[in-house]
Amino acid sequence: MRHLSHRKPGDNARVKNIVWEKPDKSLAITTIREYPYSLEDVRREYPYASEHQIYSEYNLLLKNWPRDSKHHSEQIIEQAKIDWELNKQEALKRKEPEPNMPEVLTWNPIAFDREIPTDDLLDDARVFKDGKIVFDLDKSKAIIKNKIRRQRESLFKSLDIAFQRHIEDGTDYSDIVKQKKTLRELPDTVDVAKTTEDVKNIWIGLDGQFR
Repeated sequence: MRHLSHRKPGDNARVKNIVWEKPDKSLAITTIREYPYSLEDVRREYPYASEHQIYSEYNLLLKNWPRDSKHHSEQIIEQAKIDWELNKQEALKRKEPEPNMPEVLTWNPIAFDREIPTDDLLDDARVFKDGKIVFDLDKSKAIIKNKIRRQRESLFKSLDIAFQRHIEDGTDYSDIVKQKKTLRELPDTVDVAKTTEDVKNIWIGLDGQFR
């Protein structure tokens, strides 16, 4: 068993993933590791075990760890079903409302070990299309329009205060009027965007202009 120690799979594991499709066609990504445990993990878990016991436990963990992502997805679903059933039984004993079905049981595992594009703004717009994970334009627009609407509330308040001060001081407020007009028209600007990059740049431009 000594040959396992130099591999340190927990420290240098190959990352794999499960791509789940939700009912609304958006995606959830589960990242998994090919080998999740290292000998140090086992030593920390069993501080009083002998080295022989640690190596035996380590080998057992690796043996039972699924080698492919599809098997992982099946285990996740099965475990969710078991947990849900136990929670329902516990709720029944306590005369409490039945717990909701775990969200993962409404998901469909559609792909494994794929390249996952990431974007801090648009991760929730990812969909699976033609065998690839891409950013959906309509979902991207909805995300950015919601962000704009939330941001506009505070911006309008600030501009209204500035507008009132200009009136009181008798100074030019045309720039304030232009900024408020820009804010009102931003959702329409998002609607006519042709690419997800255009959609993202509208938000970035707003953030830069009114920061």
